[in-house]
Amino acid sequence: MSLIGISIFGAYTHTLATSLCVYYFLISESSFFTLLPFFFSFALLTGVLTGCIANTLTRQMQDISFNFEKLH
Repeated sequence: MSLIGISIFGAYTHTLATSLCVYYFLISESSFFTLLPFFFSFALLTGVLTGCIANTLTRQMQDISFNFEKLH
């Protein structure tokens, strides 16, 4: 699985766990679940953004490591 897929999965899992905790401990109104599509849409966007940043940083770290090994 790619870093983007892992990031999206993590964002969805975090959103679901947080939503369930808020429902069971704070709100307990079924109307709260009407907000889930908005929350999951935002989780998708942030998951993709986090995955793209992770891919970029991973490539840069590999380049730095490769260049460091060439020096020694």
